[in-house]
Amino acid sequence: INHWKDFVYARLVALSFMILLSVVLMRWLGKLLGPYALVCLCTWLWFCPNLKANAPTILPDVGAVATGVVACYMFWLYWKTPSWEQMLACGVGLGFALLSKLTWLSAILSLPATLCLCLLLFRESRSKRSVAMTARHVFCILVLALAVVHVGYLFEDSVVPIRQYEFVSQVLGGTEATMANPGNRFKEGWLGMLPVPVPKNFILG
Repeated sequence: INHWKDFVYARLVALSFMILLSVVLMRWLGKLLGPYALVCLCTWLWFCPNLKANAPTILPDVGAVATGVVACYMFWLYWKTPSWEQMLACGVGLGFALLSKLTWLSAILSLPATLCLCLLLFRESRSKRSVAMTARHVFCILVLALAVVHVGYLFEDSVVPIRQYEFVSQVLGGTEATMANPGNRFKEGWLGMLPVPVPKNFILG
């Protein structure tokens, strides 16, 4: 009984992310797949027992899915109508996705690579944009996404050199690295002076 508020609050947070996800799906997939597919998808979304009961207990999956879909939607809007405003929306959306779960770290490469691939495959799109403009926008998107991550961590241990990290794996920590005695094989070399462009706790988890 003493923890019922935590129990309810966790599900309210998950509920807010599900509402966000539903709104984005209605605006995005409703245009692509039609109303029938959208009704089936939203029905599964709102009545799935894993999303309603299990996910809010300890896992960030609901928030990660919602922010990830928002980021993909922002990139899709940018592809349809490239502009600086849409570029800013892509950067912010990607930054929130990175904050939600480390799994979205792959989106730093996959989403910009998808833009570049579409630019090469669809010739009619080249009338709206150039390769140079897309490259500039992709660079700004990545910088803005990293800035959002730093703001999310309140700039705690931002841009820390690699030598200040401690690893338990032998690949990064050295042959003698263990859970009880972590190490850093880059501590003595020039690689140890290189700064990591994300907060330290973002890497450590």
